[in-house]
Amino acid sequence: MNEEETNAIFDELEEKLDKQYYFNILDELRDSGAINMLDAPQYLEQNLLCTKHEARTMVMEWIKQNIRNAL
Repeated sequence: MNEEETNAIFDELEEKLDKQYYFNILDELRDSGAINMLDAPQYLEQNLLCTKHEARTMVMEWIKQNIRNAL
């Protein structure tokens, strides 16, 4: 395995861990009932210092994962 392949693997792992971090926060928010989940992107943007695009993308991916898990 060369350095480029190793870096690609670590980048993919880092991305998955990052997603899981946000997904865990979104799960906790949903379970707590603290906010309406339609406000979740705004919550992420304000409290986790991510951009509006990042927050919306993360929430959409979280929703897709929950739909897949429900099927």
